[in-house]
Amino acid sequence: MKMILTAAGTAAQLAAYALILFVSIWTGIAFLLISYAAFTLVIIKLWKEAQEEKKEEHWNDYRDY
Repeated sequence: MKMILTAAGTAAQLAAYALILFVSIWTGIAFLLISYAAFTLVIIKLWKEAQEEKKEEHWNDYRDY
């Protein structure tokens, strides 16, 4: 899922710059916002995974044995 969002964000950003240069500024800005939203979702997913790993580390601590 993260790879798909990263690829979609990158493609949207490249399309946005091409649209800004050659077609329409407002359409390009819309694509930039879509790419930023995709990258934000990737960061949120990575943060949630890090939080889950920290919870698992607490339960898998076998130093007391």
